[in-house]
Amino acid sequence: MGWELDFLNWINQTMHGWTILNQIFRYITVIGDGGTGWFLLGIILTCIKKTRRAGLTLLAGVIVLGSINNYVIKLLVARPRPYNVAGGEELKVFVDATLTPLINIGSVHLFGMSKDLSFMSGHTVSSAVAATIVYSFNKKVGIPVIVVAVLVSLSRLFLVVHYPTDVIAGAIFGVAGGLGVVWASNKIDKKIKANKSLKESQKTTKIA
Repeated sequence: MGWELDFLNWINQTMHGWTILNQIFRYITVIGDGGTGWFLLGIILTCIKKTRRAGLTLLAGVIVLGSINNYVIKLLVARPRPYNVAGGEELKVFVDATLTPLINIGSVHLFGMSKDLSFMSGHTVSSAVAATIVYSFNKKVGIPVIVVAVLVSLSRLFLVVHYPTDVIAGAIFGVAGGLGVVWASNKIDKKIKANKSLKESQKTTKIA
């Protein structure tokens, strides 16, 4: 963990002088907050008949794999955020100043500083899942989604809220899990089509 903290402190000391870059990554990272951006994409795809299965698969993947990460893996590993450990004091200053909530409704504060545990990066998991699933269904659409997913993942390092291994592990888990969800979706779709074909065949036989 020593080299990772050194790396984040290096980012803080050398890259945070660019105010506009700080703001760009600040807003990019919102896409992965609670999987918000990917949920919206999934809903949009679900509303279009041609891409409905891709949308449903995306929603299922983000929910299932995100829940496994947030409610199982993070609790088991129990790794504190880099700005909450000794040596991360300067990171804390930057995070407090940069990740102020973007939306404040009474006592509800949204899109602010992450307060849960660190391993694995939930933003990276949901982004990797989304990119893998969309690319599996449509490579043309999947390429820009991959680009956005990579930027969201990098934003977690730029904003020094995750260790590098949090992001790397999240990406591997997200891609592997996304492929698994696509496999399950294809199996279910094939079974539904087979049952539908059987019913149509039986209906035709009765008519004959």
